[in-house]
Amino acid sequence: MADRRVLIVLLAGLLLAAQGCAFLGSAEYRLNNPVRQAVYQFEREQRGKTDDLLIQFYRSEPRVKFEGQNENGGRTVWLFDLAAREYFDLLPPGKSYLYIQRPQYTTDFSQATVRVYRGDKSGYAGRALTLQRLDDDTWQVVEDRALAPEN
Repeated sequence: MADRRVLIVLLAGLLLAAQGCAFLGSAEYRLNNPVRQAVYQFEREQRGKTDDLLIQFYRSEPRVKFEGQNENGGRTVWLFDLAAREYFDLLPPGKSYLYIQRPQYTTDFSQATVRVYRGDKSGYAGRALTLQRLDDDTWQVVEDRALAPEN
């Protein structure tokens, strides 16, 4: 009886580990941060710095450093879906942000589209950036279009 319980626990553990590895090994999961970093560099070069950099992510995703964001008091805030509402509710007046949402990929992972929102407590503007995956596995913004204001 005890051997059977041990076997069941081991099998359950292996099943959970296999599911975790499949998620961690997915192309989307591995590409998210390089795409986000390319978006951040583009936004910083095109439209300047913000006080906060907000990243929409899966809770188990690895976090990376975004060069230059933490200088002069800026910070990076990693937001999973349920925490985003709280961040915006508590945002102090005058604090600016760039919110990079989760990338959406083409089926062959050669392109990604990312929605970004830049604003402060008084309002925001959204953009959709399309990125192309280059031969050296870096990403480059190839399209930048404004999103219609949401009601």
